[in-house]
Amino acid sequence: MNKKVVLKISKKLKESNLSKLPRNPGVYFFMSDKKEVLYVGKAKNLKNRISSYFSNLIVGKTKTMVEKSKYLSFIKTESEIEALILEANLIKKYKPKYNIIQKDDKSPLYILITKEKYPRLILGRKKDIQKKDLIGFYGPFLSTRTAKRILRSIRKFIPFSDHKIGRKPCMYSQINLCNPCPNFIESIDNKQENRLLFKKYLQNIKRVRLFLEGDIKRVERELNKEMESFIDKEDFENAKEIKERIESLRLLTKPLNKTDEYLENPNLLQDKIKIELNSLLEFLNNFFKIKKLKRIECYDVSHLSGILGTASMVVFIDGEKSSSDYRHFRLKESSNDDQKSLLEILNRRIKYLKDWGKPDLVIVDGGRPQLSAVWKVFFQNKIPVIGIAKKFEELVIPIFENNRIKYFKYKIKDKPFGNLIIRIRDETHRFALRYHRKLILNRPKL
Repeated sequence: MNKKVVLKISKKLKESNLSKLPRNPGVYFFMSDKKEVLYVGKAKNLKNRISSYFSNLIVGKTKTMVEKSKYLSFIKTESEIEALILEANLIKKYKPKYNIIQKDDKSPLYILITKEKYPRLILGRKKDIQKKDLIGFYGPFLSTRTAKRILRSIRKFIPFSDHKIGRKPCMYSQINLCNPCPNFIESIDNKQENRLLFKKYLQNIKRVRLFLEGDIKRVERELNKEMESFIDKEDFENAKEIKERIESLRLLTKPLNKTDEYLENPNLLQDKIKIELNSLLEFLNNFFKIKKLKRIECYDVSHLSGILGTASMVVFIDGEKSSSDYRHFRLKESSNDDQKSLLEILNRRIKYLKDWGKPDLVIVDGGRPQLSAVWKVFFQNKIPVIGIAKKFEELVIPIFENNRIKYFKYKIKDKPFGNLIIRIRDETHRFALRYHRKLILNRPKL
């Protein structure tokens, strides 16, 4: 295996190297002295998962596997679902000895796509692959829970059927998870409508296959194209539905990388982040004097009609999340005014430059109105600040010239650093909403 990060399993690894492992989701490998893959696992947090193998709590087959392993390696991914799919692909590729033993030789699960008029997505084992007529199968998944979770996740943005033809639309069709439902399609007498819905169903199955093969970017492109087509026809109801599916897909998998790309380059995520940071630094130096982008902070506010106002600060170090540096703020003054709220928390933040560290760049969730309220706070402290306007996914950059402030706008879609900016903004939004919802749920009832 051509890996840049290979750690030798020794006492030294236990004491020091484990603390340096990343907290990203990803897959990890235990290897023999000849670097033969003995076990492949996936993790939501690589550091926590790998460290657990070197505690005194492991027993039985897991303990034997670790004792026989001489090397350890890992591949970081951006999302847990990518790690799940990558794990299945790697198990299929390397057929590691202990992945099978861990399950007492029980046949692993596969996601099967049946070859029928209305292809279905079902779970099956190896014997089912040999018996059934299939379009394709994906796996193996050594955990039933993992396989089911992947299907549930996919269904949020690509509806499909898992049932045979019946008389009435199924239960899942009522919540758009089986849409169009084969039962409903078969009940339609109008041939043209029937044909259009049947085509739509097969299109969904095709997208499921693309997703399971790791071509997630193509799935998003096709959904975007479909949404734009509805917008052109002024069919805004269907356009909104597709937009919600795209958002579910983005939430589940960010950034969108093919599984094959990870196999070709185990350091894909790190390499992409480095390219994004260098690209952003080069762009920003057209407006600011920035030597490095070590620490980036982003801010967002959240409130419910002016009450229970909160704000969040997320921190990215070297392009990656540094969750231990995140901060939540309770707004002291209730307000519907986002600009006023941002100014309040940023004035509070400036007081902690020495204790928390000085950012190399600040991003605020918002455009010109938000920036006009806060740019002076950072200008006085020689900290570059920019805004990200969600409507057009564009950067807003304040430029101070001849004692006047003006704003430069720049669309970041398809730009090398666009994913980085959007990833930081989305993480800030998620963190702010989580705290805000917690306050609402814990609010005393009147």
